[in-house]
Amino acid sequence: MGCALSRLFQATLGIVSLATLLQGASADKPPERPRPPPPLANAQLAPSLKAAADRDRIALHALEPLSDELVEGDFTVAWVGASDPKGNRQWLIQFRRSTATQAEQTAARNREKKKYLSWGPTVTFKSDVQALDLWIAGPVTVGASAKSPEIAPVQRVRVLAPADYLQLGLDNSLRVDQHMHRRFIALRKADPTFKPSHIYALDKPIKPANIVHAKAVADRIQFTPEMERAWIGGFVALEAFYDLAHDVPAIRAIASVAIDRPSILKLSKIATGTHFVTSFGLGQTRLIDPATIGLIPVSTESFDAPFSFAFGDDPIVTGLMVVTKPMPPLDTTAGILAMIAVHPEDATRQVHIALISAVRGKGSRP
Repeated sequence: MGCALSRLFQATLGIVSLATLLQGASADKPPERPRPPPPLANAQLAPSLKAAADRDRIALHALEPLSDELVEGDFTVAWVGASDPKGNRQWLIQFRRSTATQAEQTAARNREKKKYLSWGPTVTFKSDVQALDLWIAGPVTVGASAKSPEIAPVQRVRVLAPADYLQLGLDNSLRVDQHMHRRFIALRKADPTFKPSHIYALDKPIKPANIVHAKAVADRIQFTPEMERAWIGGFVALEAFYDLAHDVPAIRAIASVAIDRPSILKLSKIATGTHFVTSFGLGQTRLIDPATIGLIPVSTESFDAPFSFAFGDDPIVTGLMVVTKPMPPLDTTAGILAMIAVHPEDATRQVHIALISAVRGKGSRP
């Protein structure tokens, strides 16, 4: 499943569609959507996870002032909970910044990324590599009849990540999403026949005939080059965070709880041109105070927004993210404070993620 899922996600991020943005939105505010429960609302940290963190001196429930400077040793800690017919399980994951060796820098992937916007511009992103040392405790099964070890098992994994991509900011992408929604509402009021179609991005050049259609819509949205880069930059950041997680089998296995494994029939459609679609925000972005839902009380502006990945019209996963400005050390998770991912066919299969620590390192700049 791992290799196929990796290809699926890469294809997913190849196209970003806004065609459904205004479905059901006839007022000046976005349509109401159900709010999932706070990530920590019905869960307590498993004692064996805390024991592992105490033994290895992993700081829990700690928040230090954020900064613009990257420092070696910066780290965040995420609590992860998963539920499916097999039961409820928990993990703790520390993402700790380290300095990449010369050999690691030479072997680094994804040093440059180009995104082709449907209305003509090409946006290029470049990044240096940084190393992240992951400390993963778990899984621990929780429940009335569960037998947990006194100290949870721990894995240590080193991964390479494009530092600049993780710092692009999902929050900036959502600010553009809010602007686009406001423009769409205004344009629909002025012209009820207006449709926000043809606005998307691909990883390959777009046909000139398609650009003509999209440019007419983009001009009415009033994109600036800064907005274009901020909007698509959020998807690059999301892709970088996924790549980081996908490189670690233990984290990939957690994600599989909520992600629908596409059938062979769906996979075969790749050759026929069916697209994978990423949706993020879709005019339903909202400002939020993370502390009100049990998250770490960061001082930077934060948003919650729905997301989904789909193969054509078939959803692969749906959910909600809470994001903020990726100031170090929060850039180690691309500014994602929390995430709830739900399987599209079985709502009992869920993965909840919430940052519970963000601590500055004591070393030098990598």
